[in-house]
Amino acid sequence: MFDFIIYPLFNRCNLLTTPLQRMGTGMMLASMSYVVAGGLQLYITSQSVHFPNTGQSALTLASGIPHDCNLSVTWLPGSPPSVMTNSQELHRAIVASNVYHFHVKPGGKHCKLKPTVFKHQLMSSTSYTLFFHSLDGHNISEHFYVTAHAKPKNGLADVRFTKLLPSSMMGDNISVHVYDNYNKEVFHGQLNDNQSHYQLLHPKIRYNVKMVESMHGNSSTILHYQLKLDNGAAYTQILMHGDTGYYNHRLVDLPGNKVNMLWQVPQYVIIEAGEILISVTGLAFA
Repeated sequence: MFDFIIYPLFNRCNLLTTPLQRMGTGMMLASMSYVVAGGLQLYITSQSVHFPNTGQSALTLASGIPHDCNLSVTWLPGSPPSVMTNSQELHRAIVASNVYHFHVKPGGKHCKLKPTVFKHQLMSSTSYTLFFHSLDGHNISEHFYVTAHAKPKNGLADVRFTKLLPSSMMGDNISVHVYDNYNKEVFHGQLNDNQSHYQLLHPKIRYNVKMVESMHGNSSTILHYQLKLDNGAAYTQILMHGDTGYYNHRLVDLPGNKVNMLWQVPQYVIIEAGEILISVTGLAFA
């Protein structure tokens, strides 16, 4: 390309006609590639998830309350309350490890939920999610759990499953089954009120998830949905029950990677162009 396009174009436009000019331009291009690489790294750092250090905890607030309600949560003294609507997650906050009281006040014209207070201790160097929901439409319940401590490696995604069902429902015999594109079962386990361990799944595969309830020797599928994942993300899939029956509520424990590896290509193109101008022209100059 340089021999048939770039160099003839330089000669036709009377640009960079001397070896020193071309070598100097090559050095500038090589330097520019490091600037591009540095800018890309700064952007990646700004988008990365920050994990707590010693003496700190990370907390994410999430809500799965009815559509006609919003929640006002106050837990840091002197700070304004955090307002959440249905299926909303607030950004992770790095706070000092301590015991906190979460004052939850519902709002909304037709909201029937009652205000409540939850108390939790945040341990050092640990990430948590506090998920607010309602099982009966009158009282606010919470689900407090530890989230992933590191990003999944090799571009994979972490997924785990749990259930939050009313006490009146028989949910002891519900199992989860995950199938890949070839209908091969890649994971199965019993659902309980505590999360299963994270399972590594491939983000490029659209999985089929079936929730199966076994009762009196008979099995029936109570929920079926497709699972799409982002590389580098971690999720908690919660089986819940509402007015329309069973449904899945997804919580994002860790967001996926937002920067594609292809963004590294421009810096390689720039530095290679600079090296060609320096090395090839250097031989001609010698």
